[in-house]
Amino acid sequence: KDDEPDPIELKEKLNKNLPADIKIKDLTRTTEELRIINDPKEKEYHYYFCNDSQASPMIAPYMCNFLEDLDMEVMQKAAKTFEGSHNFKNYCYRGNENKIYERGVDFCEVKENDILTASFFPKKSYVFIVKGAGFMRHQVRLMVGAVVLAGSGQITLEQLAESLKGNEIDFKIFVAPSSGLQLFKMRFT
Repeated sequence: KDDEPDPIELKEKLNKNLPADIKIKDLTRTTEELRIINDPKEKEYHYYFCNDSQASPMIAPYMCNFLEDLDMEVMQKAAKTFEGSHNFKNYCYRGNENKIYERGVDFCEVKENDILTASFFPKKSYVFIVKGAGFMRHQVRLMVGAVVLAGSGQITLEQLAESLKGNEIDFKIFVAPSSGLQLFKMRFT
């Protein structure tokens, strides 16, 4: 069509007007039926955190600082517990009887952060990485909360595994603060 914008010019205009933390890397024509929230084949979220009693307050917009003593080995095992198909009813904010809680997690890990860096970050920081077709509201932050509970010894790996069966649980999972969460990547094909 003659009235369609030039893709290069559109990309430049969008990047000029978008917030500094969002940039268009590529434009692809699609149909009106595309729904950015529901149609991705895979979403990848990162949650950045540290465990440092002397962490600078400047990190607050980028990562969360958990002050509890954390066992990273247990946290890595806890993250792997989420992989596969599970009932995430305990990891959903304001669920209802019509909600589909059976979800699949393709990949989940906790590792030392080498992705997001800054001179004012602590010497050691970590990233919780999760990939799957879709996540419910606050699901990733609740998953992080459960991993922190396991890492601090407040719940066992067995309790974590039991929480993925959709039954009532005897502990409270907290929603990790939003400051560490980043939608890192979406794949549509």
